[in-house]
Amino acid sequence: MGDWPLCILLAERGQFLYIDEVMSHYRLHGQSSWSSQSEATRCAKTAHLFDLLRDHFAKKPELLAKVNNGFIMHCLNAARDFKNLNDTENANFFHEKVIEALAGVKISERVQERYAKQTPLDSENAPLINSELQFKSNANQHDPVVSICIPTFNGELFIKNTLLSALSQTFPNTEIIVSDDSSTDRTCEIAEHALRDSKFPYRILKHARLGLVENWNFCIEQAKGKYIKFLFQDDHLESSCVQRLVEVAESESNIGMVFSRRGVESVGGAMIPADSIDLHKGWSRLQRIQKGRDLLHDPKLLANPINKVGEPTTVLINKEVLLSLGGFDPNLRQLVDVDMWLRIMMVSNIGFVDEQLSTFRLHQGQATRDNVKTGIIQRDWETFYRKLAESIDFKNLPTFNKRLAAQMLEKISVKSPSHSSDLRLIGAWRLNPTDPELLEKVKSLRLQLAKLIFQAEQGQLNRLLQDKSADSYSALLSSGIQAEFVSAEDKDFLQGINSTGQTSQNAFFAAALFKTAHLIPEFDDLSILPKEFRKTFFEYLFKSIEVFQHPVEAEIYCAHLLAWMREAVRRIEKEPSAELARELAAAAMQLTNQIPAYCSPKSNCDLTGLRARVIEYSLEKLGGELTMPAKSRPAKRGNRKIRVGILNAHFGLQTETFVTMPAMHLDKSRFEIHLFHCVKNPGAIEDRCRALADGMHLLPEAIGERVKMIRNANLDAIIIGTNISAVTNQIALLAAFRLAPLQIVSHCSPMTVGFKSCDAFLSGYLAYSPGLSEEEFHEKLILLDGPPVCLDYSCEPRAAAGAVPDRAKLGIPDGAPVFFNAASCFKMPLELLQAWARLLKEVPEAYLCLLPFNPNWTNKLPEVSFRRVLEGVLKEAGVESSRVVIGPSLPNRAAVMEFERIADVYLDTFPFAGSISTVDPLQLGIPVVA
Repeated sequence: MGDWPLCILLAERGQFLYIDEVMSHYRLHGQSSWSSQSEATRCAKTAHLFDLLRDHFAKKPELLAKVNNGFIMHCLNAARDFKNLNDTENANFFHEKVIEALAGVKISERVQERYAKQTPLDSENAPLINSELQFKSNANQHDPVVSICIPTFNGELFIKNTLLSALSQTFPNTEIIVSDDSSTDRTCEIAEHALRDSKFPYRILKHARLGLVENWNFCIEQAKGKYIKFLFQDDHLESSCVQRLVEVAESESNIGMVFSRRGVESVGGAMIPADSIDLHKGWSRLQRIQKGRDLLHDPKLLANPINKVGEPTTVLINKEVLLSLGGFDPNLRQLVDVDMWLRIMMVSNIGFVDEQLSTFRLHQGQATRDNVKTGIIQRDWETFYRKLAESIDFKNLPTFNKRLAAQMLEKISVKSPSHSSDLRLIGAWRLNPTDPELLEKVKSLRLQLAKLIFQAEQGQLNRLLQDKSADSYSALLSSGIQAEFVSAEDKDFLQGINSTGQTSQNAFFAAALFKTAHLIPEFDDLSILPKEFRKTFFEYLFKSIEVFQHPVEAEIYCAHLLAWMREAVRRIEKEPSAELARELAAAAMQLTNQIPAYCSPKSNCDLTGLRARVIEYSLEKLGGELTMPAKSRPAKRGNRKIRVGILNAHFGLQTETFVTMPAMHLDKSRFEIHLFHCVKNPGAIEDRCRALADGMHLLPEAIGERVKMIRNANLDAIIIGTNISAVTNQIALLAAFRLAPLQIVSHCSPMTVGFKSCDAFLSGYLAYSPGLSEEEFHEKLILLDGPPVCLDYSCEPRAAAGAVPDRAKLGIPDGAPVFFNAASCFKMPLELLQAWARLLKEVPEAYLCLLPFNPNWTNKLPEVSFRRVLEGVLKEAGVESSRVVIGPSLPNRAAVMEFERIADVYLDTFPFAGSISTVDPLQLGIPVVA
C-alpha cells in the first residue's frame, strides 16, 4: 500500500495527467501478497496507512481547504475505531469515503446517511478525543493555546456559520468554548451538531442566566488558553485570523492585545453607520506594535469613533492581562469593550494587523438597538466618561484626556433627565479641588445625601442604593471627599449617628461619605449590596491610608484589613465558587495595600497570613500549581555548586537592586548565581549584575511560563529581592509558588509575607526592637549581626546633583539648627509629626526640612492632604508653619545627599525606621536620631 502515500505526495507537488486509455493490466489472484493476508490484517494495515495520512494532513491543513475537512477527519477516526472492533466492512467503508472526498467526489446521500448512523464514538466525547490527537500531530509544542470563546444567547440564526468560521482556523493549538446564557431557541442544538466533527477540543457550557457581560467573564474563567479570542454568535472569522494575531502577540513581550481591521456586513437591510467602517483610521498613528500609553496620549482618543479597535471579535487578548484587570466591567453594556481596550492600554503594549481578519454583522435583532431604546447607551456614556475622569482604573490617563472626559460627562449630564446637577458639581470639584466655593457646595451635597441614607426606613437601603441617588452617592464615595475636614454641622450629624440605635447598615453608608472605611464601624452584610455597586464599594472598602490624620491610625487600619481578610477567607473556604466570594477575594488581592501596616508597632502576622491565603486561592482558581512537582526539584548536590536564584522585578536603578547585589558576591567556587527578572532595564547597573552572575534570565510574560522557567533552573535556593509585602505585584504572585526547595524573603519586604512557599526571612538584629519574637513571622527568622542589609552602590551612575536650594533660598537663617528627614510621607504617622512639632517647640530657633514627595514610591503623592495635616499639627503645637520647609522633588541620590548637607541632625522616622534612607546622612557624617 506504499503507492497510496506516494501518489498523494506527488499530487501535492504538481498535477496528475490522466490518459483515458487502457495501457496496462493488473492481475488479481489468490496468491498475491495482499489477497493472501487475512481480512483483519488487511484492515489493520489500511487503518495504519490512514493514521499516517491523518498525521500528514494535520501538518498541512491547507491540503484539506477545498474538501470537507471535518468529514475526512471523522472517517479516519471512525475507520480506526471500527478496526479496533474488528469490524472490517465498516473500516474499509470509511477508508473509501476518505479517498472519495480527497478526489473531490461529491458525498452521496447514502454516504451521509451511513455516516450519521454508523458513528462508533460517543458524540459528546469523540471530538475531544480526536482533537487531542490532532494537537499531538499538528501543534508545535512552543505554540500558545488560544481559546475561541463564543458567548451565546438565542443565536440560532447565525451560530452555525459562526462556528464553521471557528473550525476553519489554521492555528492548531486552539480550543472552542460555547458559553450559552440559557437560550430558549435551538442555539445549543445547532452548536452541538456543528461541532460534532471538530478538529479542535470544544466545550458547550449551558448555565443559568448571567447576562451579557458576566457571560463574557464566565468565558474567560473557563478558558485554558494563554490568549482569549472572542467570537460573537453573529460574527465571522477569516481562516487565518487566529494565526495572524498570534504571530504578532508572540513577537514581543508585554503585548496585552492584538487587533486587526474588520469588515462590516449588513443582514436584512440593516443600515451600516458611516463611522463603523475602517475604525482603525480613527487613530492618529497606528503601528504594528506600540506602547498602549502612546495610544492613550492620542489627541483623537475620545473623538468619534470612540471604539477605534472594534468589537471583541476582532481582538486577541492575553488572558493574564484580562484577569489582572478584573475582567469586563458589568456596570457597562454598550461601551464595555471600549472600557476594556483602554484599560489594557494602561498596562501593556498593543499589536495591530493591517488585514481584514473578521466580519462584524449588523442586523435588526442586535442588542445595540435594544440598548438605544431602553436608554442603556445614555447611561453607558455617563458611566464611561465618569470612569475616565475619576476612577482609579484610569489614574494614569493623560491629564488632557481626563479633562476632556470630565467635560463630556458634564455635557451629557446636562442633557440627561436621570442625573441631577449633583454629578456635574462633583466632577467640577474633582477638576478643581482647591476651589473653596466648589468644596463648600460638595460638602453640602455630602451632608444631604448622608441624611437621606441614614433616615431610610428599615429594608429600604438596598433600593436606595439602586435609584437615581445611587449615582451621586457612588460619585461622592469615590471622590476622595473623606479627606476634607468636616464642619461643625457635619460633626453634629456624625455624633447623632453614634448616639442613636439606628441600624448599622444605614450608619455605615452615611458615615462612609465622611470617613474612610477603617475609621467607621464594621459593616458585614454584603448581601444587601446591589451587584452593580460592589466594585465601587470594594474600592472604598480597601482604600489605603494616604496621609495619617488620626492617633494610632495604623493599628486601626490593620484591624480593619484583618477583619475583611478574615471575611474573604471565610467565604472562599465555605463557598469557593460563589460569585460574591470570588469578587471579594479578587478585590482583597488587587486593592489591599499593607504599607500603612509598616507603621504599626503591633504584629501583623495574622493579617499577612490571611492575605497570603487569598492570593493563593486566587492563583489556584486560575489553575496554578503552587507546590513544586517532584521532577522539578534539583538532584542531590554531591560535589556540585549550590545554585542560588535572585528574583527581582528588574535589576536597574532602584534601591532593591542595591540591596540584593551583595548576594551576587557569594564565593563562586561554592555557588552559582542566577538572576531572574520580569523587565529589562538596560544600563550600567544591569550590566554589572549580569557580570556578577552565572546567568541572567528574562522571564516570559505569562505567570505559568515564568514559574516553569524558574523551576526548570533546578535551584537549591531562591532569594525574593522585590518587596512582596506591600501590594500584590508580579513578584508577589510568583513568590506564592514553590520555586525552589529553599525560598527566602529578603529585607526588601519590611514584614513577614505569609506564603506557604516562603521558608525563611533574612534580616539583621539592628532592624528590630529588642524582644522581637519569632512568632511574629510565618517564616523562619534569620537575623544577621548588625544591620539588615549591605548596599552595593559601586556601579551607581555618577549623576550630577544639579541645582539644589541652599539655606538662603529656603529662608533658613545662618546658624539656625536644621533637623532633616528625607523619608516618604507614607512613613509618617500622626504621632511622628506631633513628636517633631514638640521638638521644634522645645528648640525655638530650629527648623525642620522634609523631602516627603520624592517619587521613589509612587508618582502620585498626596501633597495637598499632607501639607494640610502638617499645618494642623504645627498649629496645635503652637509652632509657626514657616519653620518647617518642604524641599522639592529631586532627580537622584546625588541631589538628595547634596541637599542634606544643610542638616545638623537627621531625624529618623518611627516606628517604621529608615534602614535605607539613613545611609545618606551616615555617609555625610550627619548624626542620626530616632
